[in-house]
Amino acid sequence: MQVKGIALMVTAIMFLGMILPSCATKEVREIEVTTLENGLTVVTKELHSSPVVAMTMAVRTGALYEDDASNGASHFLEHLLFQESYTREKPVFDYVDDIGGMCNAGTSYDFVVYYIEAPQEKFDAALDIILDMFLNPSLDEEEFDKEKGVILAEISAMESNPISALYSEFPSLLYEVHPYRRPVAGPPQTVEKMTLADLATFFYTHYTANRMTLALVGDFETSKILPQVKQKCSALRQGEPQEVKFPEQRPIESPRGKIETKGFPLAFIMIGWHGVKALDADFYPLQVLGYMLSGGKSSRLDQRIIESGLASEIYLISEPSYEPGAICFLVALSPENIDKVKQIIFAEIADIKVGNITEEELRRAKSLYKSDFQRADEKAVDIALHLGLFATIADFDFYNNLLGNVDKVTAEEVQRVCQKYLGRDNYAVLIFTPEVK
Repeated sequence: MQVKGIALMVTAIMFLGMILPSCATKEVREIEVTTLENGLTVVTKELHSSPVVAMTMAVRTGALYEDDASNGASHFLEHLLFQESYTREKPVFDYVDDIGGMCNAGTSYDFVVYYIEAPQEKFDAALDIILDMFLNPSLDEEEFDKEKGVILAEISAMESNPISALYSEFPSLLYEVHPYRRPVAGPPQTVEKMTLADLATFFYTHYTANRMTLALVGDFETSKILPQVKQKCSALRQGEPQEVKFPEQRPIESPRGKIETKGFPLAFIMIGWHGVKALDADFYPLQVLGYMLSGGKSSRLDQRIIESGLASEIYLISEPSYEPGAICFLVALSPENIDKVKQIIFAEIADIKVGNITEEELRRAKSLYKSDFQRADEKAVDIALHLGLFATIADFDFYNNLLGNVDKVTAEEVQRVCQKYLGRDNYAVLIFTPEVK
């Protein structure tokens, strides 16, 4: 089982590109992109297969844009903005229920995304609801105190789930100085110290139109809905352009390892290497490499580790990102198999490095990657999420050309990136072992 590199609501990074001219509109295949005078990017895609509309608001914020004192603020605000506003007396979920829709949100290292899916005839109401979250947040003290308790409980619950615990702890091992080292939800002691004033400052700094992308997908005519979208969205605050420079990741020069005893019934390994950002040409062969190693039952590690009974599950973690991300593998197994599994992982990497790649293996890895993406890009809400996120971590060309660029990957490119990135000395590994009874 693998966590898809293009799976929705997973780690992906911000797009800090140049703002387009005021109200400039261009067409990218079936996508129409408009940048308003306040800097908001609006992207629309008509999809008439069913009478629904989906809208997402992706905000360029997240752990990447926090410091140690504000770590967790993006996630905290995500919770808080779903509560009542100055113009609405109930939480957002209640209003979306009233129009027969569904809504949710997610926070990552590099973005926060909010979405609503609703019947086509409720387009206006859904747009009003999602915009109200950013135009009229009450940031109420009582709700702040309540949500702080909810978030602290969530963070605590992560420790009882091995996958969540690995996701939370591993980045600090893989990255030394880069913001990716911080947990998305923040450390509990940092969240505990946060005040409502801290969150208000964070909101007014980061929730500006020039840091947001509104993606609209569904059963509508763009020419008819765009004028009202422009009019309503013009009320969003215009922010100053912000050029953010992040500290460079320090190369790993010798293996970094950590072993912890946990109360889980199995052992768990997360092993990973620094990768590249989404807009790097090496992103595509690295994705194919990841699927070649662990892209399903026929892939190398699944065959040698899962099918042989050495482990129960293996996850590939390789996601598009604004800053150089990572390529990792997470394995659930019995503790006595830890060394064997590590040896197999390095043996398969070594085999690819010397060019032992068949055309059939290459074709299968690319086909599986494309199939995973297409399955995650079928419904209106899936497409809206992809459009918002990819506009934030890369650009719309990245979305349009992704599958074509994957299809162009050669065996020589896979061999080259394997040699370049997946070394025997530049990795980090975190191991959870069960308590001995």
